[in-house]
Amino acid sequence: MIKFIKKMFLKESNNKVLSVPKSSCETNSEREILTEKFFRNLELVENFKKIYKNYCDINNKWNSPAFADSSITNRQYYETIKKVSEEEYSDAQCEAVKVVEIHENSVKDYIKSLDSQYDNLKLLFEEIKVDNPNSTGIYLDN
Repeated sequence: MIKFIKKMFLKESNNKVLSVPKSSCETNSEREILTEKFFRNLELVENFKKIYKNYCDINNKWNSPAFADSSITNRQYYETIKKVSEEEYSDAQCEAVKVVEIHENSVKDYIKSLDSQYDNLKLLFEEIKVDNPNSTGIYLDN
């Protein structure tokens, strides 16, 4: 599971919103689902960055490997997460999710990608929170 999470954040930043003509665009309910899940993920990513930073600070883990099977340090992983999240959840992207016309198939794929990202990141978030209950003060609603 951690390998999947690592790959998702280190290699997958292609969740870009594509603009297409209005004739082939999503329904309002799909837009609402997309918007809700996008902002749910934005909140999780922001909270994850905080908890991960706190975890590394408190446990002095910045120069330790982020994953047992990797030479990437926690600092490198954190910086990558910051960079990717700044792109995927930029102000322009946030606005585009709300208003840009998106092809119906792209909306469904984007929603699936958001669900996958959320499920995997939440697992890591909860793992860090359980291992370090005093390190955050950040808790997620289910």
